[in-house]
Amino acid sequence: EVGAFAPATVGHSTVAVVLGVDDVDATYAAAVAAGGTPDREPDDQGAERRGWLVDPFGHRWALESPAR
Repeated sequence: EVGAFAPATVGHSTVAVVLGVDDVDATYAAAVAAGGTPDREPDDQGAERRGWLVDPFGHRWALESPAR
């Protein structure tokens, strides 16, 4: 009724959640071990280290912290 749809309804995620964490690599590994699907492995992107994954519900997440 309110026009909010789950990613599975439209076939893809329409947004991404960006979450700042202390250790991108450890958090990424834990999220994948818990059922997340890797999208882009963590790497340094300018001043940030960032990794992308998709959770079991189809939502995209970017985990980021300052680059090492």
